[in-house]
Amino acid sequence: MARAGAHFGCDTLVPSDLAAVGVTAGPGLVGALVVGVAFAKGFCVATDLPLIPVHHLEGHLLANLFETPDLEPPFVASLVSGGNTMLVHVRAWGDYVVLGSTIDDAVGEAFDKVAKALGLGYPGGPVISKLAAQGNPKAIHFPRAMMHSGDYSFSLSGLKTAVITYIEGENRAGRAINLPDLAASFEQAVIDVQVAKAKTAVEETGVSDFCVGGGVAANPALRAAYKETFWSYGRSSDGASDVGLRRQRRNDCRGRTS
Repeated sequence: MARAGAHFGCDTLVPSDLAAVGVTAGPGLVGALVVGVAFAKGFCVATDLPLIPVHHLEGHLLANLFETPDLEPPFVASLVSGGNTMLVHVRAWGDYVVLGSTIDDAVGEAFDKVAKALGLGYPGGPVISKLAAQGNPKAIHFPRAMMHSGDYSFSLSGLKTAVITYIEGENRAGRAINLPDLAASFEQAVIDVQVAKAKTAVEETGVSDFCVGGGVAANPALRAAYKETFWSYGRSSDGASDVGLRRQRRNDCRGRTS
């Protein structure tokens, strides 16, 4: 409450300042959900405030409104996190069509497992991202799984295995691994597939807007690739690590040059 108060320019918030309490109700790690929901229920009982259960993935999607309050459906959203990787066609608020999702590992999960194989700790996303910024993304060729599958499904398990196999091979041969190059090459393999499928989804659905949600949306290289593909508009919120991107509208007044 004190941290929330500081955000609003006061010492702290008190229950009477609140209209309701929102809590993530799933999907997610069971332990974290149980703790969060139990605390929220207890807080609401003690303060007589209403409890609003929030869908985890819809929360990532709607977090874009903090940075882009004028965002309106229809648009395509990419939800990328430690446990989820999917493309969603948002036809209206509350009307969502999942175009495709991962058939095995999520993007964030793949980052974590590669970082673990390299002894870089958990979570893997930030450290892989920092290393990748110093490396050559073309140094090592890793597979772009399901890049041309003709649908919106994703697969990260094969890529993760290819990276781990490469690491094991270099270790057996007694060769030192160039960590920045490996990280950059792995990261680029992920980005290429994510961006290619997102671009196709935007084109095939005919929408004008695209946004990203989830922890992996904080990845600088992924954001840069989306911005380059969809136009030069994009922002990321610190709290939710979500970014909204606007695709160029060629037929509206903002897109005309004459």
